[in-house]
Amino acid sequence: MNREEALNLVRDRRFFQDLAALNVVRYSESDIFGSYRKLFPEGLPHEEKLFITRLRYQPGDFLVLRGEHDSFVLLSPETLKNLCFQTGACIMGFYIRELMTSDDLFRYRSLMGDSLFNYVYYFACYAPYAEDLGIRGRLSVIRPEEAETAMLMSGYYALIRTLDAGSQPEIADLLEKKLSFATRDSVFEFFRVKPPLKEVKTARAQALMKRLLSRMAPSPGAASGI
Repeated sequence: MNREEALNLVRDRRFFQDLAALNVVRYSESDIFGSYRKLFPEGLPHEEKLFITRLRYQPGDFLVLRGEHDSFVLLSPETLKNLCFQTGACIMGFYIRELMTSDDLFRYRSLMGDSLFNYVYYFACYAPYAEDLGIRGRLSVIRPEEAETAMLMSGYYALIRTLDAGSQPEIADLLEKKLSFATRDSVFEFFRVKPPLKEVKTARAQALMKRLLSRMAPSPGAASGI
């Protein structure tokens, strides 16, 4: 971490606290962290104090967010899941618009909420998100009863590929700890892909996620929010 990064970290109190908390989770089972449990048997000190102490003496133990998209993992689990759902709904826009019967429309609208459904049905359906990520073929054969799972998996897959494009490997570990509804392996299994993964386009998916975050409803976990 250079001086500019450290100053930016300290200026943003919320970012500082979230990054500290993430590092606590990341290293809570390590031998080094275990020594702190012995020093503080009554409970762990505040995350900020712990962060500063360990940063001073064990800088190698800390995950520094350097990638352009790394900050996604600072979101709460609820917000991350909501982001995956909304992103996945947009990725599946072509399916909702072209491949489903009119009888299914009401169920999808109920699932997504009016705002998200209208955005997906009238706008996102024309964007090549699924083609960019190489998963359109798989999504074309989704059954209606799989819709909610497919949306979550699609959004998670987009997030994985976006982070893989320029982040540290540890970011994926943190992401998996937060998104308990699926694992990285289960997402790959759902889309019938195996590492090493073929290169895909992530720019549009990444821009979509940033746009969704900027317009997301204040209450975490809400289905709508466009």
